[in-house]
Amino acid sequence: MKKLAFYIACPLLILFSFAQADGSLTAEEMIIEAEQALGMASEIGFEWRDTAGFISDAKTALADGEQEEAFDLAQKAYEQAVLAYEQGQYMRENWQDYIPK
Repeated sequence: MKKLAFYIACPLLILFSFAQADGSLTAEEMIIEAEQALGMASEIGFEWRDTAGFISDAKTALADGEQEEAFDLAQKAYEQAVLAYEQGQYMRENWQDYIPK
């Protein structure tokens, strides 16, 4: 039962966070959101290749005073992390379908 609640709550939290990404967040907050989403994807073993690099680039852009570029990179990382998490959840439930017969 706890597992079911986790599978229901996590996507809802992600969608809520994604709705907040429409410009009401600062670049710093978007980087934090991206790192948290990446952590969720990483926990289930489904971190995508480029996501951490986008976060690193966003931090560099932020340090250089490029707020808009930092936000855009962090948002890209966030979106990738959410998709990676969703893909990981799907594969956890449907891995059997991908075994050759």
